[in-house]
Amino acid sequence: MGKLKNLYKYLLVTVFLLGLSLLVFEIAGLRSELWPGQEKIDKETRELKQAQTTLQKELDESASLQYRRDCFAMRSKDYWIPQRDGKPETEVHKIITQAAKTAGFRLASTGDIRQTKISDGIFSMEIQLSASDSMESFARFCAEIYRTNPKFYWQRCQVRPENMKDVKNVNINGNLKFLCITDEKTASFLLASTGTARGDGGK
Repeated sequence: MGKLKNLYKYLLVTVFLLGLSLLVFEIAGLRSELWPGQEKIDKETRELKQAQTTLQKELDESASLQYRRDCFAMRSKDYWIPQRDGKPETEVHKIITQAAKTAGFRLASTGDIRQTKISDGIFSMEIQLSASDSMESFARFCAEIYRTNPKFYWQRCQVRPENMKDVKNVNINGNLKFLCITDEKTASFLLASTGTARGDGGK
């Protein structure tokens, strides 16, 4: 009986010591989580700085994209949008003819519209003009063209005296260019940004 009692006490002490050891290990593990070492702190600090750098880069790119988007939308009236402005093949000639009439400028001829693809649904459009008139009339015509929407831009414009002995009149040959947006989504975005409905002419 005495041996069994001693064995029982030994087992109790062993179990107690084993439980105490496990408790110590648990506390040590919890302590390492609550108070991490310097190496872990440095690692997590580096990861946090990297995450902050990545986030800032994405925010900067998003802000830059939004700025370009806003600038593009603000200039929507400068672009030719068929849903708003009609077919350029017919309407552009009307605009140029009316500008010349208002300015008292004598157009000799206007060519057909040529287009160059910039990207899907975006085209650079160009029309050739020739005239013979005074510089004053040409200046008034340029002012009328400048006031129109959508915007036209001169390219390769040549102005030469009609007569070297009398420079009252000049011969003018040049191209007017404008940007045409035919892509449905882009056009809808531009029209929505200015509150312009389809077919209202935007004038």
